[in-house]
Amino acid sequence: TEMKILFALLLLLSIIYAVPQQKCGLNEVWGLCGNQCELRCGGPENPPCAMICSPAACKCDFDFYRTKDGRCVEKKDC
Repeated sequence: TEMKILFALLLLLSIIYAVPQQKCGLNEVWGLCGNQCELRCGGPENPPCAMICSPAACKCDFDFYRTKDGRCVEKKDC
């Protein structure tokens, strides 16, 4: 069973490192579950969010909001 655990761990690590890390813009981070749950200017403070991953994508960093032109800004700059 120790070999199975070691194999599973190595498999998981190889999958993580196989996913290409993308370069994101200012105030963005790479999200393996996409950006469907990020805050948007003019949108609700707590948008409904399905617990299903969408394709990986850049998403606004914590406490930043997506503008209509695609930038990530502080709430005061919306």
